[in-house]
Amino acid sequence: MPKTIKKELNTNDNLKKILHYCAYQERCWAEVRNKMNEMNLSTSEKDTFLYYLNENNYVNEHRYSSAIVRGKFNQKKWGRLKIQFELRAKQIPETIIKQAFEEDITTQAYEQTIEQLYHQKINECPHATAIVRKDKAIKYILSKGFEYPIIESVIKNIGNPQLRLY
Repeated sequence: MPKTIKKELNTNDNLKKILHYCAYQERCWAEVRNKMNEMNLSTSEKDTFLYYLNENNYVNEHRYSSAIVRGKFNQKKWGRLKIQFELRAKQIPETIIKQAFEEDITTQAYEQTIEQLYHQKINECPHATAIVRKDKAIKYILSKGFEYPIIESVIKNIGNPQLRLY
C-alpha cells in the first residue's frame, strides 16, 4: 500500500477517534489538545482536526462549562469555589465561567444546598456538643467549595420558620 493512502487512512481513523471522544461527552479545548498529544498526532493534523471540530461545533466551552457547573453542583454538591478551580484547571476563560454560574445556579438553590449539607452533617454526629457539630458541619461545607460568608448567612437564617428545612 502506498504511503499516501496509508497516511490518509490513518488520518481518517484518528479523526474518527477524536470525533468519538468529543461526541461521547462535552469536552473543552484543553482536553481535546491533551488527547491529541496522547495520540502523537502531527502538528498539521492537530491544526486540521481543531479547525474541523470548531467549524462543526464539536467543542464548545460555553456548553462544557454549563455542563460542569450543573453536574458538579447538582450531583456532587460542590460550591462555586471548587467548581471554579476545576474549570480554571481546564483553562476556561473567566468570562465563560462567570456566565455559566449566572445561568446554571440560582441563589436560592445554592443556599438550599448549603442548608441541606449543614443538616446532613449535623445529624451525623448526634452525641457531640452543638458547637462541635456546627464546627464540623461548617468545615465540611467549606471543603465542598462554598464561601464562608454565604454559609454563615444561611446558618443564621436556619432558625427562621419561613425557610424550608429538610
